[in-house]
Amino acid sequence: MLMLRPFAASLAVIATLFSTVQAIADGPLDLIPSDAAIVVRLKSPEGTIAKVGNFANQIQPGIGFLVQGQAPALGIAISNPTLGGVDLKNDWYVAAFPKKDGEPDVVFVVPSTDSDAMKEAVGPGFTYAVKGDWVAYSMNPAATKKSQACIDGKAKSLNLGRRAGGLFNENDISIFVNIATLTGAYAEELDKAEDELARGLENFDESQAPPGVNAKALREMIQTFGKTALQAVRDADAFAAGVTFGEEALTIDELLLVKAGSDSSKFLAANPGSELALLGKVPQGELGYVALDMDMSGFIKWGLGLAVSIMDGNEDAAKQLEIVSKSLEEVKFGSVVTAFGLNTEGDDGILRTVSVTEATPASKLRSLVRDFSKLGAISSPGIKQEITVKEDAETYGKHKADLVTVKQEFSPEADPLGISQQMMDLFYGKEGATQRVVSTDSLMIQTAGGGQDTMKATLASLEGPAATSGAVVDARKLALGKSNLVAMIDLPNFLLKGAVAAGKSGMLPIPLPTEEIAKIKIPVSYLVISVGTEPDGLRAKTALPIKMFKGFMEIQKFVQQMQQNQLQNGF
Repeated sequence: MLMLRPFAASLAVIATLFSTVQAIADGPLDLIPSDAAIVVRLKSPEGTIAKVGNFANQIQPGIGFLVQGQAPALGIAISNPTLGGVDLKNDWYVAAFPKKDGEPDVVFVVPSTDSDAMKEAVGPGFTYAVKGDWVAYSMNPAATKKSQACIDGKAKSLNLGRRAGGLFNENDISIFVNIATLTGAYAEELDKAEDELARGLENFDESQAPPGVNAKALREMIQTFGKTALQAVRDADAFAAGVTFGEEALTIDELLLVKAGSDSSKFLAANPGSELALLGKVPQGELGYVALDMDMSGFIKWGLGLAVSIMDGNEDAAKQLEIVSKSLEEVKFGSVVTAFGLNTEGDDGILRTVSVTEATPASKLRSLVRDFSKLGAISSPGIKQEITVKEDAETYGKHKADLVTVKQEFSPEADPLGISQQMMDLFYGKEGATQRVVSTDSLMIQTAGGGQDTMKATLASLEGPAATSGAVVDARKLALGKSNLVAMIDLPNFLLKGAVAAGKSGMLPIPLPTEEIAKIKIPVSYLVISVGTEPDGLRAKTALPIKMFKGFMEIQKFVQQMQQNQLQNGF
């Protein structure tokens, strides 16, 4: 008997765990049929409304209470304006079923405190299926019958899967799209789209192609792009997305899943993400950053091959591009990081950029940039472009820098008001866009704008330790851990500096108080977008920090004050 007690205790634990899991499994998704194409979830409306209010109050005290006051309006979204019999503490769901010949059927799956009171509040025209505290209702009886069949065990309920289901359940507001169901329902339409694309390109000829472009090659390129896009749709399996109102930022999470073994799956597997550590090495505090890690060699070769195929009549340029493309086989690429800012002083243009490319050997890539730049003058109707290259023209310690200058001129016919030329001069300066190029053993560094100071600052940053604190480091924490793409932009300060630069240029129809705008001090805060591949999937995350919204509020206060001053002064 003593020996049986541990065994009996184990059985009791297993039984308890099983009953707990079973209780969790019995829920709203049990009422949603497997052929639902779209499902939307609002997490605990009471809790989510409180989070939205707190989020708004952090941006502007008092606004959150106005948001929370609109809570009763949520009832309209579930066809229950009075919220009669509705449980506000549990999650709400809405499911949609596609129909080729009309609007999709919609089923509401809502928790109740009193199912009879809910039915009375929703009113006539709806049919109902009830399971415990959960009520499914729809204006289409056939849709409600589907939910009842799930309750009775006669039909399969929707299974979101572990990955999509995890994202769906983690966020405050979520959506799940059963792409496989949609593509199955609209398979004929996808086939027709491919046929229509082919028919639409049959009559594409030289008259429709831009000057200097091979019409046949361009037609084939468009057809390839179209077929690839349609195949990507067919390869897709499911999509989930959600929004969360956090303490520091509003985040949007997205996950696209593709069919295992598909072409899309193989492409994603060939491009794993990375930590993009180079973001911590480039100069910090710029207005924006873009970091990329993918099969750069294949991408560049594909782009050059595409350019060669559509060139018509420029044999020398096409031959040079082919040489560059072949030489790329000797270069192994890593990640690429580009930072940009705006200069409000000086005469070499307002745009300042820094680009650092991991490449081995970097000297080979630098030689290819030289060769590519030496293609020389390129002209098209209304535009004349000249490229000059000065090799090893400047010295930065142990490094030699090339100077590559690109100058464009617009004819009066192409630019009758001179606006395009003014924009070029504004961004790059009247002498044209000048780029400095330096290479180390494993890095190629390119800077434009800001003169030699930009290159000096970039080299000093790269040769020093990686940043461990600051706005860029904090922003990187809001992105995916391993990414193929991270893009960050300090929107409030970008608007301020852009306004100062535009005001000083004299191109605006009205004057701006540039000196006053320049005095506005807003903490750096980055909108962060990141994208990263996963096995059979692509994940994206967007973070909008509270500091960014506060920055916009400061700008709004300045604008309102400026308008008030104008009214007081009689303007």
